[in-house]
Amino acid sequence: MTETSGLTTPDKILELAYEKEKQAHDFYEQLAAKCHVDYVRELLETLQSEESKHMHVIEEMKRRLDAGKEMT
Repeated sequence: MTETSGLTTPDKILELAYEKEKQAHDFYEQLAAKCHVDYVRELLETLQSEESKHMHVIEEMKRRLDAGKEMT
């Protein structure tokens, strides 16, 4: 069974999307912590920040879904 085969409802889709964004966030965070090249570390920190923004968007979508509102 593939990872996406159980994605039958919006809440399951959002849960997986959040998990993937969190994994990417943590990945960039770990790399940045080990990086000794300033401009590369800054890029990794920027990417980490972008993943945080995505996580917040997904959290808001989940709140709207749970409240029965449109996810626009």
